[in-house]
Amino acid sequence: MGIQGLLPLLAEVTKRTHVSSFAGQTFGVDISCWLHAGATRCATQLALGQPTRGYVDFVLDRIACLRHNKVSPYVVFDGQSLPAKAGTNTARSARRAEAKALGEALLRKGDHAGAKDAFKRAVSITSSMGRHVQHA
Repeated sequence: MGIQGLLPLLAEVTKRTHVSSFAGQTFGVDISCWLHAGATRCATQLALGQPTRGYVDFVLDRIACLRHNKVSPYVVFDGQSLPAKAGTNTARSARRAEAKALGEALLRKGDHAGAKDAFKRAVSITSSMGRHVQHA
């Protein structure tokens, strides 16, 4: 997910500002980041296979915020998996599976807060989730 350590490297050349200062401009948005942020908010439902629109609503709210501030979003979805990242993706998948198993165990013990935290680490963004956003 992203480039490890990139944000700290950019810290001295960034400036916090309100999105309205970009009115009239077009933003490129990597929707995977917003999907992941939205999915962590409904991670328990996703992990348990329960229906949820939480991640879709999160993304749509962010797009609405840009539009409200007269910024045009140019939304980009991830493409195919890259063979060069196969090892990284396998390791991430294993960590997510471990986190899901831990969350399920904690849930059985009645530790809802711990389970929720584990399920957040188990979140996996799928192409199906992207399609749900596209069709919303």
